[in-house]
Order: sequence, then C-alpha cells, then structure tokens
Amino acid sequence: MRVLDWNALSPERQAQALQRPALRDAPAVAAAVRRIVDAVRGEGDSALLSFSEQFDGVRPVPLQVTPQEFAAAERAISAVQAAAIEKAIANVRRFHAAQQAPPLRIETSPGVLCERFSVPIRAVGLYVPAGSAPLPSTAVMLAVPADIAGCPVRVMCTPPARDGTANAAVLVAARKSGIDQVFKVGGAQAIAAMAYGTASIPKCDKIFGPGNAWVTAAKLHVAQDPAGAAADLPAGVTEVLVIADDSARADFIAADLLAQAEHGPDAQALLVTTSAALAEATAFEVRRRVESLLRAEILAESVKSMRIFVVERLETAFAIANTYAPEHLMLQIREPRRWLGWVNAAGAVFLGHWSPETMGDYCSGPNHTLPTYGYAKAHSGLSLEDFQKRITVQELSPPGLKELGPTAQILANLEGLDAHGAAVSVRLAAIEEAAGSAVVALARSEIVTLQPYAHAAWQPTLTRLHANEAPWRPAGDATSAGLNRYPEPQPELLIERLAGLYGVPAGSVLATRGSDEAIDVLSRIYLRPGVDAILQCTPSFGMYQVAARIQGAAVIEVPLERERGWALDPARVLAAWQPNVKLVYLCSPNNPTANLLDTAALEELCQALDGKAIVVIDEAYIEWSRASSLSRWMTRFSTLSILRTLSKAHALAGARVGALLANPELIQLAKRIIPPYSLAEPSVEAALRALEPPEIAAGRIRLESLLAEREHLSRGLAASPWVDRVWPSDANFLLVDCRDADRFMRHTLAGGLIVRDLRAHPSLPQSLRVSVGTRAQNDALLQCVGAGSA
Repeated sequence: MRVLDWNALSPERQAQALQRPALRDAPAVAAAVRRIVDAVRGEGDSALLSFSEQFDGVRPVPLQVTPQEFAAAERAISAVQAAAIEKAIANVRRFHAAQQAPPLRIETSPGVLCERFSVPIRAVGLYVPAGSAPLPSTAVMLAVPADIAGCPVRVMCTPPARDGTANAAVLVAARKSGIDQVFKVGGAQAIAAMAYGTASIPKCDKIFGPGNAWVTAAKLHVAQDPAGAAADLPAGVTEVLVIADDSARADFIAADLLAQAEHGPDAQALLVTTSAALAEATAFEVRRRVESLLRAEILAESVKSMRIFVVERLETAFAIANTYAPEHLMLQIREPRRWLGWVNAAGAVFLGHWSPETMGDYCSGPNHTLPTYGYAKAHSGLSLEDFQKRITVQELSPPGLKELGPTAQILANLEGLDAHGAAVSVRLAAIEEAAGSAVVALARSEIVTLQPYAHAAWQPTLTRLHANEAPWRPAGDATSAGLNRYPEPQPELLIERLAGLYGVPAGSVLATRGSDEAIDVLSRIYLRPGVDAILQCTPSFGMYQVAARIQGAAVIEVPLERERGWALDPARVLAAWQPNVKLVYLCSPNNPTANLLDTAALEELCQALDGKAIVVIDEAYIEWSRASSLSRWMTRFSTLSILRTLSKAHALAGARVGALLANPELIQLAKRIIPPYSLAEPSVEAALRALEPPEIAAGRIRLESLLAEREHLSRGLAASPWVDRVWPSDANFLLVDCRDADRFMRHTLAGGLIVRDLRAHPSLPQSLRVSVGTRAQNDALLQCVGAGSA
C-alpha cells in the first residue's frame, strides 16, 4: 500500500497507478473461459459436473436445489437473520417498484402517433457468487427487480459448497425474493449453462450478476454470440474510490477501503485526498486494522493494490475519479451534494461521512450490481428496466401520412433508397384516390381499410337456404316477412322514407337503433383509444361521453352559458378544440336544458371546424322547436352530421329507430362497422307505418296539442312554492330549478309519478327534468307539487 503525490507522477505512472489488478491476466482468462463455454455447450450437464468437481471439489447431484434443501436452509438461519433479509428485500423492492415507467404515447406530428411500452424479458439467468464469501445480498438485488418486471422464467445459479449444498442464506434470500429454480453451479460454467441451456438448466435470454474475472469474461463471451445470451453489464471484481478532504475521519475511510478489499485479492480500493495528513493517518489505520479482520489472508493480497493519492484541489480529485470511473464513489468532503455535479462516471455515489458503501451493498434500496473495470463511463448500475424490453409503436393516420410522408420521401431520395420512398408514395396515391375527403381522412385508418361483413345476396324469388334460419314462423308472428327470417340490413324502403322525411339523399342516411347506435358508430369510426377526444357542451346528453369513454377517448367539456339562457359560445368551443378532437357534439334543442342553440353560433362552428372534425348536431327534439332542421347545411359542410330519431315526435321510443344523416362517404364507413342486422323487423314495420302520410299528418296535430300542454305545465310549475324557475323550452320537457328538490321528488313519487333528478351534474345542483304528458298527467303532477291545476 502506497501514498503517492499525484502531481509528482508522470502521465504514464499515473495510468499505471490506476490500473486494476483483475485486468492484468485478462487475455489468459478469456482463452480459458472459451474452452469452458465450448465444453458446456457441447456436453451439457456432464461438463457442469466435471467442472464442479475440478473447481469446487464436489459433484452436486442433483444440480437443482430441492424443496428439502430450501426447507433446510430456512431452518439453518436464525429469525433475526431472516428478518434482516426481509427488511433488505422490502427496501430494494420499494426502490425498484418506483422505477416502473408508464407507457409513452405522443403525437409527434398531427396524425403521427408514436408509443413506447415495456415488456418483461422472457427468461433471465441470475448469477450469485459464493466463492470466498456467499452473497445473499446479490440474490436479493437480482431477484427482486426480475420479480417486479414479471420475467416469466427466472433461473439462479450459485456455486456449491464442499458438501454439495448451496449457501443457506442465499437460498432463503432467493426464495423470499420470488425465485424457485436455483442450481448449484458456479463460475464460467454456470454462465455457459444459462446462456445455452442444458438438460437441467433452462436457456435464458439475458444473464445478470457480478463475479470474478472468469465470470465476467464468460458473460462477455456468450453475449457476443447470437445463439448465446445478452449480458447485463460488466460487473466484475469490486472496487471503491474515496474522495476526502480534511473534514474526513481516517478510521471511517480505512474501514470503507477494507470493506471492498476483503472481497478478493484482486479487488481495488483507492483514496484521493487533498490532505496529506489524512493520507498518512488512513494508511496507518488500514495497516492497524488488517490483522484483526477475519479475511486477513485475502486482505494481505488486496492491500498491495491499494493506493492513496494526494492532490492539491478537489477538482483534480474529481478528474481522477471520472477517469477511473469506479464502481463505488464515496464523497467524504464538506458539502458533498454541492460537488455531485462534478461526477459523470461512477456506478453509485455515497454522499457524506455517514453513508458507508456497506449500506448500498445490503439494504438501502438501490441495486448493488454496478459496472466495474471503468465501464461506468458508459454503463449504469442495474435497474428495473434492465429486466424489460422497450418496444415502440408507430401509427399514422391518412392525414398524418399526407403531412409527414413527403419528408420521408425527400430523405429516402437523399440516401438513394427509392424503394423506401415508394412505400410512402403508393399510400399517398391511395389517399388521393379516396376522394380526398376529410370524412375519410379523419377516420381511424383500420376502419378505412376494413372489409365489412358480407351479406349473402338474396332475391325474393329465391328460396332462403343461405342464412341458417328456421324454416317455420314462431307462434303469434304478425310481421310480413316473418320473425324467423333475418331482417334487411339497411331496409331500402325505410331508408327512402327517412330520406324523404328529412330532405336528404338516400345515400346520406344510415338507419340505426335510435340515436344511441349512431353515437356508438361515430365513436368507433373516429376515436382511437388513448389518443383522440370528443368535445361537448355541458350539460348535455350523457351518451356522447359514455360512448367516447368506452372507446378509450378523452372528453373535453365546454360549459353552456347559464346566465345567457344556456347559450352556446363559439369562441369558447374553438379555444378548447385540439387537433385530436375528432367529434364535436352539439345538441339542439339541448337535453337537459331544453333550449334551441343559436343558429348563427352553430354555423360559425360548422364553418371553422369543417374538415377538421366531425360536427354532430343532435336534433332528437327538433320537431318540438318549430325550427327547421340543419340537414340542409350538409351540402355546405363536408364533415357535418345530423342525428335524428323517431323516438320522440313519432312516439316510437320502444321501437328504437333513428337515423344518422351525413356525407355519403361517412355513411359507407358506418356500414362497415354497424352490426349486420341492426333493426328488428317489427321495429322496421312500425317505423314504416309511422311514416305513412296519414300518420305523419295525425302526428302534427298531436304535436301541436302537446306544445299547448307544455305551456300549461310550465305556467303551473312556476306557481309551485317549491319551484324557483322553469326554463323556456323548445323540447317536449321542462328544466325546473327547485327551492326544495327533495320535497318535490317525494311528493311526486307519493303521487305515483316520476321525474328526472339532474342534481348530480355540477351545473344543475337543484334541477329536475319534467317530461310533458297528457292534460290529466300534467294536472296530477301540479297537484302533487302544490300548484293545483291551471
């Protein structure tokens, strides 16, 4: 052990003074390791037993630790020792569990989605040295992150003792850390067995763990073979470098140096200090302590390689440390955290006088498997992500490819790789061929390319033996086509009647199960889970966000302006809109506020968002408003859609018949994903009857009657002592703000009536929704709430 003046050494002498003992014999070790690996790869378990006999003095049969051996190991250690292992496991688990990285998802350009997620490595091999000293701490440091990562196959190898058993503490630590497959094999032969597999030991995809020069050489060797196994990092013979100033204690430093030096004769321990007095005191303390330690024989060798360097400034000490790149770097100086920024090459750093490296070896939490031999210049210590693989995902929408594709084409041409460019060009051409419609461009790419369910061709003159139907009608069947037959997927006559009713071409109509199915279909066409979003004005119909959340999309809410009678503010909507918003829902008349949205505001939004999002105007209650449908705008705005239903004004809520009115290209996309037989035959026939001219005429008379009842009910409710306000209505219901909503609800229920409680919505804390009924029903309600009848 020598104390050296760093500035007095030539650059060559400085390099020699920092040379690691373990690297001196590296070429000879590598050659011997190659022979061992080749033998294990060719002879399997037989070679393992031979090498165990040669190096460990025993032939451990069986190679795998048995349940009886695990049980014996549990009995061999004390309760105090077991508790210490468990506490170390808890800290290591806590630190590594915190390293779980959430999936990464980012839109690098509009329509270009890039993701990254982690998956566990399938099979990992964990090596726990047990040469001159067994290392249960290493079993913990390797097994815990492998368990947290969820690696399906976890194999551990550790050298046998002379009696053929594995160290009891190592087995207990392994079992408590989640390892059941432990094999009594050590050295380079263990690395070869895990890399290539034998009859007893499963083949692993990656090998972890520290070891002597032979183990390190074996890991590097098998990692270079595609048929072998990857290696975690060059974790070989241990080493420590201490940086100290005159605030440090010589006895602390000497203890730290010896703690690493006792691992083996080729371990290295260095001190770099600005205090010559501390250097001499530390050298004295090392010599004084060596002979009293249990591993004095090993220390007598390793201390020969111990070096103490005296420097003038701490800056020089850190330069030496970064050149050496130690496995463990200890800063026993004043204000050590202030100097932490000077460190750029170290496996682990221990700050201050009260942070012995021993704590990191055993139980503080961070992993003690660290890069040695100077590899800390480019390698990190072991962490959870070393037991995982990161997989990236890229998904481009047609608009994303259209915007970014030309950049890839230019770069491909720069590199002279025209086939790369052609893979983009052929898709850009296909996008252009798809009519260039924003309706298609906004859709999920997998929907655009989806092959829809193919209905078998059938004509009424043919006998139906193509659809696996029963050939007889069920009892009580009064339908024209027969309930034993599948209905027409999109009934042609119904489509014609709906198109005529709503004043749009038949190609712009999709018949749906009420408006709910249309909302669901739109969500599935346009919303990518975790990427896209809808925008809605609140309070409004709840199914918009239910369908979006089922699809995994986000919901952006813009409040209607209560103080202006639940008015729509286009500026606020446009400010909230983002490029990932694919659907903008506007309910007019709005449910539950009952007001018709301002036409000029709707037109402003349709104009601003045309081609950027599908604007969906829900006109479920339009008939009660005396206003005209905005379906006439569909020729002006390519991405406008209208929701209509026969549930309200046509009294067919139980039949569940509605319609999506949209650009014909959107209707074609919708037909790709709507269920094959969406509308039941009785519902279709009921709808056709309701759309006969006489029934439509009769419906208009009933509608006028109900509008008169709406005014009657509104005046009556306003007179109730429990009602604060009845909002103006353009629908077949009233929004009622109550002074005492609980009392209102109790009395109506007692009278056999039910109204809708809206108080769960933040903007409707005392509101109820009341549907307009018949005169008798309305008067009964008014009587219940103390308003009498008007």
